[in-house]
Amino acid sequence: MSVAKIAVACLFMTFSLAAPGCSKTGATPPMPPPPDRPPAVTASAAEIELAQSADADFAIELYGELAKEHPGENLFFSPFSVSSALLIAAEGATGETAEQMGRTLRFPKSVRNTGADAATVPWTLAGLHKGQAAIQYRLAPGPTPIRSSSSSSA
Repeated sequence: MSVAKIAVACLFMTFSLAAPGCSKTGATPPMPPPPDRPPAVTASAAEIELAQSADADFAIELYGELAKEHPGENLFFSPFSVSSALLIAAEGATGETAEQMGRTLRFPKSVRNTGADAATVPWTLAGLHKGQAAIQYRLAPGPTPIRSSSSSSA
């Protein structure tokens, strides 16, 4: 089974739960921080929408591929995790690998680098990274207090 197939299904599950709405008729409002938590990531509504759209398309495809390979079975995976990991890997990809990753991860044409360095840096992924980070922050639980080892020893 290809990584791309796994990644598509993982994203489908995450974004079917995390997307703020199903309608694409209006602009996606900025995601507010959870209560009593200052925003750690600043992403525009457009960057969040960019990440949500690419991730949802990727997740649907991945889920479809996994469902074909495992008919009648329950599927449990994290499409957001797969997408996040592959987005990081895409930063270092060039040539045909970069093209395949962009198609698999459903990068929109707007992130295609058309400059002189397009051969070595085929995608401008800063907006996707910021959108992913904002989504991750929104889904993450609050910070866990740090306990020092000296206070727990007797």
